Amino acid sequence: AKAYRDHLRGINSMVAIPRSMTETEVRKALRAAIRTKAIKTPVQANRYLSTLQSMFTWAVNQELIERTPLYNVPREVEHPRHTRLNPEELTQYITALMTSPMQSAKAEAIKLVLLTGLRSGEVRAIRYDWIDWEGGILVIPADVTKNGKAHAVPMTQTVSDLLRLRVEAVGRLKRLFDTSS
Repeated sequence: AKAYRDHLRGINSMVAIPRSMTETEVRKALRAAIRTKAIKTPVQANRYLSTLQSMFTWAVNQELIERTPLYNVPREVEHPRHTRLNPEELTQYITALMTSPMQSAKAEAIKLVLLTGLRSGEVRAIRYDWIDWEGGILVIPADVTKNGKAHAVPMTQTVSDLLRLRVEAVGRLKRLFDTSS
């Protein structure tokens, strides 16, 4: 909801739409604003477009408007950054992380994110019963994942050892990486 409000605030700061505009004029104004945003940040322009499309689709479903003025508006081409650590950098980062004065549960959670590619919220939610020790699989349930689909994460020996240490530290009945306390 916060992101949705931020996107609407961003687009509203770029487009002033009086009530007397036609659908075509609204369409042109919104497309121009999205293109202007895309010059510097195409990813943000696509987020604005998605937010607006969602809003107009809702308005159509509520019978407030007949159709969305954003039909067939193309998405901007995104150029994702590929920031990856090479094996040496990863080793250095993990070593620095594990020797830092940071609370060990937090450092171990970050290490697990780096080793598995899980999202931080997925790591913080891990429970003992999600782990198949014999199969070497960590199963993240659908209600925790961003896409709403369960997924199985193969556990390397390092990941398995790290999870065993967390089980020893917190037991089997709690989240393994509850860093809220």
